[in-house]
Amino acid sequence: MTLVTLVTLARQVARDVWHDLGWIVLYGVLMSCAAYALVLMAVNRALVADKGAATELFLERGAQTVTLSDVPSRAAVAASGEGTASDGGTATGGGAAPRDAEALLAFFDEALVEDGVAGSVVYVPGALGYDVALVFLGAYADLPAYERDRSAPISFAVSRGLAGEVPGTLELDGTRYPLDVVGPDFGIPYPGYYEGPELVEDNYRNTLFVFCPSYRLACELIGELRSTDALSGPLQRIVLFDPSLEDVARFRGAVLDATGLYARVTPLDEGMVSESFSSARTQLAVMSFSALAAAALAAALVASLFSALVRRVGELSVHHVFGAPLGLLYARMAAFALIYQALPTCLTLAAMAGLASVRAELVLAMALVALAVVAESLLVALLAWRGLRTVARRGLRTTRGT
Repeated sequence: MTLVTLVTLARQVARDVWHDLGWIVLYGVLMSCAAYALVLMAVNRALVADKGAATELFLERGAQTVTLSDVPSRAAVAASGEGTASDGGTATGGGAAPRDAEALLAFFDEALVEDGVAGSVVYVPGALGYDVALVFLGAYADLPAYERDRSAPISFAVSRGLAGEVPGTLELDGTRYPLDVVGPDFGIPYPGYYEGPELVEDNYRNTLFVFCPSYRLACELIGELRSTDALSGPLQRIVLFDPSLEDVARFRGAVLDATGLYARVTPLDEGMVSESFSSARTQLAVMSFSALAAAALAAALVASLFSALVRRVGELSVHHVFGAPLGLLYARMAAFALIYQALPTCLTLAAMAGLASVRAELVLAMALVALAVVAESLLVALLAWRGLRTVARRGLRTTRGT
């Protein structure tokens, strides 16, 4: 194929594309919107699945969440069905003044232990030379996706960004502890929320992770933990695991004495079933609509491409009569087909690329989409070319009616 032939072919293909440019742009915009919505929902569904798996960790252990508020009135407590206050009488409004923290610290010492009835995660800024120390206490020590050494009373690990930059041990009070690196699947679970590996990688670059069931031991190594502050201590994110009525009553009384606040303890599964069902049903409906819209647009794009190629069969058959080989005509049709779908495909891949950093598997999906478009374009061009070849064999008598 000579240079002149290539130039002529390029000019013909450009003319063909210009003739259908409006349709190409329209399909490109519609396809990119549908693809972005579909991919976004797929990513969101994956995140929801991760959140659901993390929540199961709490549900399996009978987790009960804690909400702190001003001491409610007698009528409010009766309406909530939570029973009596910690001192045996019904709580009264007005917000009692805190008296002392010893009862709450004693509860932490007894409950935040191996197989205890409580767990908490505490953020300690600037602890032990790191931007933040994230301390998993009590039952929380076994919730994250990290295999700690259960024979050791405490375990330390750093974020993956520090791998190779820190020593293999950590020295505290003259004792050396092994210093591990969290794995790629490490996430931080909360009741109804989950910080996945991507968020951990982005938000905890210079972080020390501490896994210690014993609150008392953790406090000996990190003094800032010895706090009953509702905004920074274990109380802020405490979760009770299958507590007895006596545990709940004692906990409420200790919180009231230490902070003057009322601790409302609520089973995690209350209202979660209906809420999860409604959310899943809505998400499935949106995903189904996006998938059907994308499929319909893809089918319309292919049908429009095939129609555009068939409309040119008569013109191309005349070119064949005047000496253009069928192979060259197929090259023209295939090039037109590829360019016809190039803009819609590029816009679709751009929509997917915006989320590729969230889900790395989208890179493979983008490559598969590109290969599928190329194969489909060549196939559609081949089908239209076979019609051209049939017309060429019959001669010019049939081209007028084509």
